[in-house]
Amino acid sequence: MAFAGCALAQSGRYDDRGYGRGYYERERYRRDPVRDTIESLYLIEARARVDRHEANHLRRAVIDLTEFNNRLQRGRFDRGRLNEAIEHLRNLAQADQLHPRDRRRIAGHLNDLYRLRDSRW
Repeated sequence: MAFAGCALAQSGRYDDRGYGRGYYERERYRRDPVRDTIESLYLIEARARVDRHEANHLRRAVIDLTEFNNRLQRGRFDRGRLNEAIEHLRNLAQADQLHPRDRRRIAGHLNDLYRLRDSRW
């Protein structure tokens, strides 16, 4: 309880027992699903050995998400670009050439992007 009254405890970085929250716990609330997906796709592309078809899905998803993010920063929610990126990611999530870990990661990003898309009507 020594941390209960200090500024760090009030900032939310420590719980009432004085234990710091983990990186994931802090970052979970500040996540940018589009940027996180793009970063994951770059990592997957760097280590995966895929044919031209799957590599094209990777590249197109990155391009579509980057363009979506650029337009979003200018105030325009481009649902068409986001839907195109989601379609490429759907294909990648089912690609046997990708490691199961990468397919699960892509599926998690898909869920985040679905929530983003569905939050804007």
